[in-house]
Amino acid sequence: MDTHPYISTGLKENKFGLEINQLDEFAELLRAQKNVTWRGLSIHLGSQIFEIEPLRSGLKALIEKMEIYSAQFPDLRRLDLGGGLGIDYHSFDFQKEAQILADYGKMIKTEIGTKNYELLIEPGRSIVGHAGVLITQIQYIKKNSQKTFVIVDSGMNHLMRPSLYQAHHQILTLNQTGAVDSTFKCDVVGPICETSDFFARNYDLAECKEGDFLVLCDVGAYGYSMASRYNQAELPTEVCI
Repeated sequence: MDTHPYISTGLKENKFGLEINQLDEFAELLRAQKNVTWRGLSIHLGSQIFEIEPLRSGLKALIEKMEIYSAQFPDLRRLDLGGGLGIDYHSFDFQKEAQILADYGKMIKTEIGTKNYELLIEPGRSIVGHAGVLITQIQYIKKNSQKTFVIVDSGMNHLMRPSLYQAHHQILTLNQTGAVDSTFKCDVVGPICETSDFFARNYDLAECKEGDFLVLCDVGAYGYSMASRYNQAELPTEVCI
């Protein structure tokens, strides 16, 4: 499964949850409790997943265990498939993403069949990821013998994903509506005193100048929600339309 190691959650080296072979021990502990019931099984493999088969394998494993343990725990009817469906941060191929969602829904319907389970899913990024942008102003354009730096008034304190996950976000000039005639290669960086304070490195940015505004796309998921006041900086203003 192709995802960043920091957002994989379903591996044995990750800190989350129980291994599936620990469920017998868990069931034994529950049976010893008089006032505790078992309501559901959940799984979360990770984030930014574009392949259906790992999700199918996880669901099949949950159903198999549900069939075993629901005989002993009649309240066990809830399946939580977690989240994980990705969005394409490199392009605006919404048709591709719609197809992935359709395939995901079809897979769930096939595997669940006529079983009477309460089903929970958490497709948050695929719903809101494209819905947000970060608008920031160019303060300086700085050149040295190796690099051109476009220094903006926002940084890792407002959008952590590039620093934390080496995540890619498309960066446009505010008046950019399509293909551009001329670009230049630069690092788009913020004002925080950390070398990791960058939005993009070696990025082909449309021609722009100090005072222009840039738009970072697809920050609706894990943008403002992960922002901080680090370095005594203010939180960004959030405008909902």
